[in-house]
Amino acid sequence: MPLPTATELLLAMDAARPRTQQREMGISGLGKCRRRAGYQVQGYDPDPGYQTGGIQAVLGTAIHQALAEAAARELPGAEPESLEVEFGGLVGHPDLYYLRTVRDNKTLGYAMQVENRRQSGPAMSERWQVHVYGAALILAGWPVERVEIDYLARDSGDEYLFAEDFSVDVVAQAMAWLHDVRTSPVELLPRDFRPDSATCRGCQFFGRCWDTERGKDDRHVLFADDPDAAGWARRLEEARRVRKWAEQQEADCKGALDHLRGVGRPGESQEVAVPGLDGQVLRFSVQRGKESPDMGLIALDYQRAGARPPMRRGEPVVRVAVVKPKE
Repeated sequence: MPLPTATELLLAMDAARPRTQQREMGISGLGKCRRRAGYQVQGYDPDPGYQTGGIQAVLGTAIHQALAEAAARELPGAEPESLEVEFGGLVGHPDLYYLRTVRDNKTLGYAMQVENRRQSGPAMSERWQVHVYGAALILAGWPVERVEIDYLARDSGDEYLFAEDFSVDVVAQAMAWLHDVRTSPVELLPRDFRPDSATCRGCQFFGRCWDTERGKDDRHVLFADDPDAAGWARRLEEARRVRKWAEQQEADCKGALDHLRGVGRPGESQEVAVPGLDGQVLRFSVQRGKESPDMGLIALDYQRAGARPPMRRGEPVVRVAVVKPKE
């Protein structure tokens, strides 16, 4: 019998964790997909055969465990991942509580994701989560004055620490969202993500939500929600028109701003201060061109050898257009 791979061992370990087996929605689900939250809080069963977690999630869990061990050693009196709290009927586990501060650690796959948080701030759901942790701790007798979200990129080690004062108003926003989820029929709750997103692909209710039918686009169920064929057709035309306009605008803006660029070699970057951008700057970076097979030369080599390049046929492509009918 061959030894299990590292991935198989990690997934088996994660599958046995009580928090992985938890079906009920927790505090970490606030502000994410309303349809998935509705399935959870209203007691729907996951899709048959659904497998919990993935290797990326397991790696994130391992980092969280290492951070908890480090905090316990380096911060005497801290509570790292040891507190279970409850608020609004939801259970959660803050990653760290220390000196009236509650922190949630977020491990992201790429440095660009951390940079996006640095530039644009946390996602609404991330702020709701950590503020509700704060409210739960206060109810349990632990004073909270400050909340933090510590983002760490797995690919580069880039880090960004977001911090702000604890806010009852933020907690109220989260509870209003939760009330809507609990009191609305689940079929009327919006699908906040689309089937090609990582959120949907990892969702335990994917089959129930998108009612997958072989040979059909997963999104065909949107028509059942709104069976207005003419409306969908007009939206299709409008989306294509706006996309074309947006692509032209992007090209024009990028081309005009290239006048300010002073770097040109792969790996070089440059920041340019621009008045009127509220303290933000333009960042130019040059990346090495992506390598790809030279199909022309490959075809020529096969032609010289009197052979045909191996071909792989893709899935059938369905095109949709709004046109005048044939006479």
